[in-house]
Amino acid sequence: MNLYALQTEINGKENTMLTLLDADTMAQVKNQRAIVGLLKNQKGPITHENILYNPTFIDFFHKTMLVFAEFAAGTNAITSNGFMYVVDERCKTPDKPEQKDIIGSFEVQAGVVLKDTYMANTNYQFISDDGLFKLPGQIERVLFMALV
Repeated sequence: MNLYALQTEINGKENTMLTLLDADTMAQVKNQRAIVGLLKNQKGPITHENILYNPTFIDFFHKTMLVFAEFAAGTNAITSNGFMYVVDERCKTPDKPEQKDIIGSFEVQAGVVLKDTYMANTNYQFISDDGLFKLPGQIERVLFMALV
């Protein structure tokens, strides 16, 4: 998935909008869910700390994780009770992920992922020093298809 920095004007002020869709596609679909956020400091780098995240995007992103539960429910090897963590694929240590790499979690009962128990991780970094979020291929496709 790509991240595009588009120049825009909001209330007469130049801003850099970060989107998942290129300028032409954004102009056609005008989908607010594709706007990841705005740069706080226009001259600063694209880092987690320099982004004012779009709540509409965050809500949409986490609702997409429910699709992850559908995929995981049939193939997951969990056989006990507890929690299943959805970990960003940028994570260098998936067996011991840092808080910034955990997208969210689902409760598991008797080996079954309970999709209605999804909890988003407020410490998750959509954009980090390692770049834009990276989801399993199936989930990224679902997310992208819902945008266009």
